[in-house]
Amino acid sequence: NGGLGVNHIGQWLGVSHRVGPMMTYWVLPKSGIPISVNTVQMVTNAEQQTDSIKQQMQRWTADVSKIVDAKSTYINWGKEDIPHQKMFDFDDEDDEFMRNFGMLIQMKATVLLHTHAMVCVRK
Repeated sequence: NGGLGVNHIGQWLGVSHRVGPMMTYWVLPKSGIPISVNTVQMVTNAEQQTDSIKQQMQRWTADVSKIVDAKSTYINWGKEDIPHQKMFDFDDEDDEFMRNFGMLIQMKATVLLHTHAMVCVRK
């Protein structure tokens, strides 16, 4: 779509070393399932001040909080919406990614909104 599609908020997790072509990145979308994408754009400080982006970031935080903070509940992951080749697999990741992912999961959702790590994912 030439980058003209709808932007989606996500948490940048790191470089996707063994999934997809070069210059692909792991991103945590609101589904809570890390995906590998190749078109990301940092949300600028100016964009973060707009009501639209603030609302998207609040919705993302609320959605991810339900998953990250879940103690024991059924969560509908929506796997059918994510192409198989973009699915995350712990067995295929390197130590650096696993350290970063582990730190992210241990943080509270409000910390996930670190301004330099929020990205827009173009689908």
